[in-house]
Amino acid sequence: MTIGIIIPFRGTDLDKSRLREDMDETSVEYILNTMTQQVISEIMKLDKKVNLYVLSKNKVSFDGKYQIAEDQGQNLNDSLQIYTSKMNETIIMIIMADLPLINKSHINSILETVEQEKKVIIAPARDNGTSILCFNRNVSFPFFYGVKSAERLSNYLTETGISHQVLGYDFCYQDIDTLEDLINLNQNNSLPEWLKKYFKEVL
Repeated sequence: MTIGIIIPFRGTDLDKSRLREDMDETSVEYILNTMTQQVISEIMKLDKKVNLYVLSKNKVSFDGKYQIAEDQGQNLNDSLQIYTSKMNETIIMIIMADLPLINKSHINSILETVEQEKKVIIAPARDNGTSILCFNRNVSFPFFYGVKSAERLSNYLTETGISHQVLGYDFCYQDIDTLEDLINLNQNNSLPEWLKKYFKEVL
């Protein structure tokens, strides 16, 4: 069973606008690029047949085996709707680029649930955004990325009778949208070494 994984990396100055309010441009770019590389590296460890796509409006350069997916939408929901409609993989996963605690085991567990139970899986961030979304391509629904997207998508799937599961919040699903998010993550013992070093320098 072939799996298609998309990492949205839109590559615009508007990305992480709330984080940019409290941090300088160089720091934001460093964090975003390093977190994205971390996600790519963990996906590369999967013992599955995976096609990895980095969805971006600009050229990107990361280590690993992936394809650049041209971002053709006005917003993330448009972009994902356009691109996923062209995909042929059986299982599709959308995983945010800014998940520094995510690892191979977390990703694999979600993929296996979708493969075995054929339900839509939503992994929420602390603010009820959607950190990971995984589903069978035969299931059709709109995307709701934005404020409380996990809740809004879950409500839609319930109303339309589509089998799904919202996972319990876990630190590994926490994305980085604000300086507060970074500070909260600093309390976790599972931080990767690069992020521990960064915290020592700036926080």
